[in-house]
Amino acid sequence: MIFPSSRIDLLIKVTSDLMWSLFGLRDDKVMRAEAADGVSKYVVLAFYFAFLLLSTIMMINILVALLTKTFDIASNNAEIEWKFARAVIENQYRTMHGIVVPFNLITVPGLYLLRRGKEDARELEGKDRQKTYRSYYEEHLFPSITESYKLKYGTSFPLSVSGFV
Repeated sequence: MIFPSSRIDLLIKVTSDLMWSLFGLRDDKVMRAEAADGVSKYVVLAFYFAFLLLSTIMMINILVALLTKTFDIASNNAEIEWKFARAVIENQYRTMHGIVVPFNLITVPGLYLLRRGKEDARELEGKDRQKTYRSYYEEHLFPSITESYKLKYGTSFPLSVSGFV
């Protein structure tokens, strides 16, 4: 089908040639050789280069969009990791003594005498928080889970994995 019989056939031929040229499977020399006359050679060449130019611009835009998305994901992960590292360092500094090593030999026994063997207020607060959580679990969460389990399965246990096989 070197010379298409109708305009629709010509449009389909030009479209398929342009699409295959995008993937490097069609050359402009072949398309110019198949042109009907001298004017159509230049029209085919103009369409060919315009199509390749627009296709290249589209591919570059897609590449930029993908790189932007990848950069956003990486920057979000980096921010999360930085915040986590900062929290770990802050936690380490909270548990460390505030005075440098040679001088803390004087202050550590002094702090121990001031406290007179009492626990740290932060440790007591943490233990109280754990007691609060445990009582919440025992009084509110576990009864609701147990009740929903009894509604679904009754008083019997569901089949084990070996029962399904």
